[in-house]
Amino acid sequence: MKKFIYKAWDNEFNLIKKQIEDNDEDEVFRELKSRGLKVIYIKEKFSLSRFKFLDKKLNDEALANFCRQTAMILDSGMNLLNGFEIMEKQTKNKDMKKIISNIMDDIRKGSGLNVSMGKCNKFPKLLVDMVKTGEVSGNLDTVLYNMESFYKKEASIKNKIKSAAVYPMLILIVALGMLVFFNFIVFPEIKSLFENTQLPIVTVIVLGIMNFLNNNYLYIIICAFILIIFLKYINTIPKVEYFMDKLKLNIPVLGDVKLDIITARFTRSMGIFLRSAVPVIAIMDNMQLVVENEFISKKIDIIKKQLANGTTFADSIESEKIFKPLVTQMMRIGQETGKLDDIMFKLADIYDEKVETGVARIMSLVEPVLTLVIGIIVGIVILSVALPIVQMAQGVK
Repeated sequence: MKKFIYKAWDNEFNLIKKQIEDNDEDEVFRELKSRGLKVIYIKEKFSLSRFKFLDKKLNDEALANFCRQTAMILDSGMNLLNGFEIMEKQTKNKDMKKIISNIMDDIRKGSGLNVSMGKCNKFPKLLVDMVKTGEVSGNLDTVLYNMESFYKKEASIKNKIKSAAVYPMLILIVALGMLVFFNFIVFPEIKSLFENTQLPIVTVIVLGIMNFLNNNYLYIIICAFILIIFLKYINTIPKVEYFMDKLKLNIPVLGDVKLDIITARFTRSMGIFLRSAVPVIAIMDNMQLVVENEFISKKIDIIKKQLANGTTFADSIESEKIFKPLVTQMMRIGQETGKLDDIMFKLADIYDEKVETGVARIMSLVEPVLTLVIGIIVGIVILSVALPIVQMAQGVK
């Protein structure tokens, strides 16, 4: 929902200026008119959520919890609004409270759950579409339980990647701490000793870098911040995103792990959709969102057109060469035996294990390389301090 500021007169000609949340100006106008207010103006309040790359969605754990709790409400036969009221009271997260409150307001106005969730702009389109499918087919609770499993698995994979990255990040932080220590504690104390002295080239270079950083640190921080924002923004441009996503898949070692993650995500999602009786063309629409890779998404779009023209699922997947031969062969077997959903879940389990192995292998390569690089940097800094001192000591002798 968007935030609007409005100015209006009430029936007693009192001037009112307040903030309201709704989907667009027309809905705000109708809401204010229903309250008996005479609207002077309505304008949208500026928000960073206008910039898509800054718009924060719910994380996978929060989505899994929401799916589970909503499914339990439906499964128990409780009225959805009453269930959401209980959820709102029990939820400690302020953002989630607000989201549930907005969903309840929309449901009271007659909107379906999928429409209400879509208006919040906090749920992924995949989940909104699945909720719509569940509402149409009448098995919304089953769909939500399936989506809970999906988001729990997504959260598990991401947590494993984060856990594997802890040690390298710790090494990096320690190294940066040592450099800061040398820059602000050691060098100011010994800098005066180096004046009017012929310094080794290593010391001259290190001192030059330190002086540059000390004199321009504010500009460096600002430029780094602008660069990060720029990179995030430029990655939302379709052509740039397509190129970068294609490049990621061609990076040695990293590309293989990325493809394994996409394969696990694709097969698990396909299994869930097939068990939820979603039409295959609609499945492909959602698969474009699931893979989170613009290059693969374009290939899925071609597959969707082939399916519409009568090509079998396995043949269309094989023709675009998205996945490894084992995956396409297993899909073909599943299609021929009528157990494609079961095959998809088995493939997801296989590739989940491959992802874990791949991430562990990457970290085993990153750790020694990072340790070596940091050791070289720290060694150069120590050498730049030690060499002039040794040189001066020899001069005194």
